[in-house]
Amino acid sequence: MLLKINNSISEFDSSKVIGLRTLQLQLKEINNIPGRKILNFKPTQSELISKYGNNNEIQYPHFNKLKKVTYFKFLKYDTPISFYKFLNIDQKNTINDAFLILKRFTGQPNWEWLEKITDSKDNSLNLNFFPQY
Repeated sequence: MLLKINNSISEFDSSKVIGLRTLQLQLKEINNIPGRKILNFKPTQSELISKYGNNNEIQYPHFNKLKKVTYFKFLKYDTPISFYKFLNIDQKNTINDAFLILKRFTGQPNWEWLEKITDSKDNSLNLNFFPQY
């Protein structure tokens, strides 16, 4: 999980990563949300083979040698969760309005970072993907 998160972060800023302790604290916070629990589970042998191959070993940057995937803890939510249903139309419009306001500062001195964000808004946020409710 740590490797996947850091790979996702590096797509936006390659100089930033999180450590294992930060991930552990975030998972603890999520687990304390009422109605939301993170459970440990053991995947089946066929699930392990389909994801990691027959040798069931993987090299992570924070380990010096190959580790068996059974060494790691597998986590899942107690109930399925969808991250794509939490914005209503007003919230989408508010985000779009914020980007319209920010675009007014494009080209101003010391606002070079803004162009990168506003240009990638559709690719990163893809507000059209969120269903309306």
